[in-house]
Amino acid sequence: MAGEYLIAEWTAKLSLPAFSIGGSQTGLLDSMKGAVTGNATFNFQPVVIDNVQIEVKPDLKPGDRVLVAWGGRKEMIG
Repeated sequence: MAGEYLIAEWTAKLSLPAFSIGGSQTGLLDSMKGAVTGNATFNFQPVVIDNVQIEVKPDLKPGDRVLVAWGGRKEMIG
């Protein structure tokens, strides 16, 4: 319909800061081919990823009400 505008998905640049995640690890072998398992901390360096696909909501339809945060303000559009 004329005048309706809907973006269901788009691409963006994603910037992730350095971060660490704790977890368990399996599947590593030592020099004697023995299994190495246990808890570990995984450290990640900062990264910028281009062309990340963002899907808002697959069943979003024109006329649906959505909450928009823009410039620190929240407005109801619908």
